[in-house]
Amino acid sequence: LIDLPKTLVFQTVYVQMMHPRASHSLLEEGRDTDFVYCPAPQMPDSRGGIDVFVNVASMQEMTVDSIARYFNLIRRTGADDHRFYCCNRVEKKLAGGEVVRFSDYPWSQKDEIYLDGPCPFQRFFLHLRTLPTGPKVLEFRVPFVNYYDGTIWHRLARLGAR
Repeated sequence: LIDLPKTLVFQTVYVQMMHPRASHSLLEEGRDTDFVYCPAPQMPDSRGGIDVFVNVASMQEMTVDSIARYFNLIRRTGADDHRFYCCNRVEKKLAGGEVVRFSDYPWSQKDEIYLDGPCPFQRFFLHLRTLPTGPKVLEFRVPFVNYYDGTIWHRLARLGAR
């Protein structure tokens, strides 16, 4: 699992709770284990053999250049039969005005697509603020549950070489 260091702490705890019999290690320990945890800044720049990449609702916060670097990382470090699950908004305008579109991510003709379409389960998010859009029960707005401001798309693929 590769993530920002603060987020990775939660992943390690929850994955170990879900898989207590599996072996776990940090990348720097260099052991062959079921789950390997790596802070993103320490990701090695070599062909790795990573089996699964998952990105849910975070590319929509990245610039086009950051997304391109992420895709290059996957292409460079993924195992030959890796899988990449991507679930993000169809389109989002960033604070600086840049528009990021799922369809414009650096997909390639060489990518193998296994699943592609609107995501049926990533429909809302929880937040301390109750926004105007969200589910209602008996005409009353459900507090803290908010709808995204656009369609969420998901794709499962194996990224081919560029």
